[in-house]
Order: sequence, then structure tokens, then C-alpha cells
Amino acid sequence: MAGAIVQDWVKTWEQGFKNANEVLAAEGYSVSLAEPLKGEKDPIFLALEDEKGDTHAIGIVHVVQLSGKEWDTKKYAEIARTVDEVAESILTRVKLYNQCKADDSYHIMGRGSIFDFGSCDVNVEANGTFSVDSQKVTHLGEELLLSRLASEGIIKFVKDEATSHIELVDTVDTREGKGIFINEKGEIYRG
Repeated sequence: MAGAIVQDWVKTWEQGFKNANEVLAAEGYSVSLAEPLKGEKDPIFLALEDEKGDTHAIGIVHVVQLSGKEWDTKKYAEIARTVDEVAESILTRVKLYNQCKADDSYHIMGRGSIFDFGSCDVNVEANGTFSVDSQKVTHLGEELLLSRLASEGIIKFVKDEATSHIELVDTVDTREGKGIFINEKGEIYRG
């Protein structure tokens, strides 16, 4: 069962989650859900209890692959991860979170999303909204909370010097048409 795709996404999640926690227990860690499960393609928010008993939101994983074309229209069975892949995604997220937490060059938001602002001038306000080059970032006319952006990996801010637009490069999610950009007015758009 470990390497097989289980047609029930909840069972896949539960077994992968159990397998990851068995590995983490040897290191003094355990992972739990930070938010309730929603749906087969939705992100799963994790919390990590460390060896001191402190709990930290560490970001997200999925029970599906995050690659390819026309992802939104595909059925679960076409893009499902195996139990082993789910467990590995959890273990990878724990390792990435711990590495980035120890490195001041990364910004970690309250839900565990990890950002690399690179050379971009990004300012995060106390209320969670943010600006790039002193321009408030908005989506559909509303100020955007940085915590609304989530990835299994690191979200890197990469400025295109020719257009002054910033691409938010996701180090894990390679689905076609899912690119996110910020234009010179601070407006988020997909590309």
C-alpha cells in the first residue's frame, strides 16, 4: 500500500501522515493539522511540535502532484500522490521549515509560508499586508495579506528589470498557468 495510489484521498493523507510521524518521532518531532482538511486538491496546513514541546505552523503540503497542464480539470486519480510521496512531502516541509527558520534571509509568516524577497524591497506591515518598492500590493482592488500566498516550497520574489514586474516563483508548484506576478502598480495577476 505504501507506494500505491489510494483512491480515497483522506486515507492516502492519513497513512502518509502516520508514516511521516513515525520518522519524525525518532527526531523528537511530531506533525499535526493546523487547520481542518478541506478537499482533495486543497492545501493541508501543518503544525510542528518540536523537541521542547513548542508548536509552530510550518506551511502546507498536498495529496496531489503540483505539475502539468490543465491541472484544475483533472480528476484526483490522475494527479494523486502515493502514500510514500505524501509522507516525503511532510518530511521535506519539516526540514525546509527548520532550515529557513535558522536563516535570517528568509521571512516566515504566521501560517508557516516561507518567502525569499531576494533583492526586492518588500515591507510587511503589522496587519499582514505588504508593499513592494513602497507600492501596496493588491488583488482585485483590495490590499493583499502576504499570508494568503502559500507554497510547499519557498516563494521567491524575482524582479524583471525590463518590466519592473515581480514574479513570485514557487519552488515546488510547477503547474502551467499558475504563475503569480506583481505589476508596477502593486496589482497581483496570473500569467
